[in-house]
Amino acid sequence: MRSLNNTGRHISKWQVVFVLPNINLKCPIETEYVALVQFDDPRVQKLQASHKNITVLTKNFTDQFGRKVHPTVMLCRGDAPQSSRTQEALVGFRNAVAISSIINGWIIRLAVSNTMKPLWSEYFDIYPIYPGRDNDLIPISPAVISGGNPLKAFRGQTSPNLVHTIEILPDDGKGLRELLLNQWKRRYVDGKTASRKTRVLFRSLEVAYQASTTPSYNIASLYDYGTNVGLWVSAIEILAHLYSKKVNVEKVMNLLNKYKWNGKELNSKRYPWHYKGRKRQIRLIQLFYWELYQARNDFFHGNAITHRRLFLSNNTQKPQLIALAPLIYRTALIAYLIAYLSPAPQKGVLAESYDPIGSILIKRALTKVIS
Repeated sequence: MRSLNNTGRHISKWQVVFVLPNINLKCPIETEYVALVQFDDPRVQKLQASHKNITVLTKNFTDQFGRKVHPTVMLCRGDAPQSSRTQEALVGFRNAVAISSIINGWIIRLAVSNTMKPLWSEYFDIYPIYPGRDNDLIPISPAVISGGNPLKAFRGQTSPNLVHTIEILPDDGKGLRELLLNQWKRRYVDGKTASRKTRVLFRSLEVAYQASTTPSYNIASLYDYGTNVGLWVSAIEILAHLYSKKVNVEKVMNLLNKYKWNGKELNSKRYPWHYKGRKRQIRLIQLFYWELYQARNDFFHGNAITHRRLFLSNNTQKPQLIALAPLIYRTALIAYLIAYLSPAPQKGVLAESYDPIGSILIKRALTKVIS
């Protein structure tokens, strides 16, 4: 017997829940119950044939210059566990895909100086209108007044912050994405929604998504960049806050220290760190976090700053801190996954073995930063 929704209607196996107009997938990214697919996926075409609102929503997008755009579509199975069909679960799925892709983009950008990979979370933004049960379109934002808008008049647009849509290839951030989606399944499909460990993980991803926005809400002011720096620090601190009432820079340093690198350059503690009257030696990735943390404090505590504060070591010839932040976050993220959400790692197994391809790229990127 097929499942029924709360109005007594039969639920089709797959349902369109959202569209993401700023990315183009080369192939689906999916789990058993939730999927991101191309606009011409057979499942979408089947739903278009019987639902006019889905046809209108998926076929009427352009960029701001009137060029045709085909959105990515998020699907959810009607027989999915309730816990995997909530707003939190669907956004968590999107965040896992987005953050793994964005981290991959910044790693490649630093490693090879140029990339057509996504660097900003707006590429993964969910369009604020979704198909309703009564063949209508429903706005998500409370700022939008519903009603009075004929279906045939709908014209969707991509984000004005982005020059063009961007392709997501199957291997873009695949290693990290699979690690995160395994935890998504554990939390939202297997019913572990009460788990503090996975709650911390997906709360952190949510903040990281905000940290990844284009710094342009105040016309790309110095403080737009500073806000992003602060949010990246917060996303990392959430991961270090698991069993502590308070989190501080030392707890974050301890988390980053759990990531064991392959190679002397990144694994050796050769950089002096002065904190609370003590001098210690730390690794390169910890040094980068210390720079990020100090910059956050300068911005959020109202200290006098110049545009140089946006760069590593206040040096405009070095990368910007918001370019390094995703690499620091990846290190903290994998260290967290290994320490708290994976089977106990075998002695001698390096963190890099959990995402081999991503690890090769990040080592190349970090080596280039200090060369």
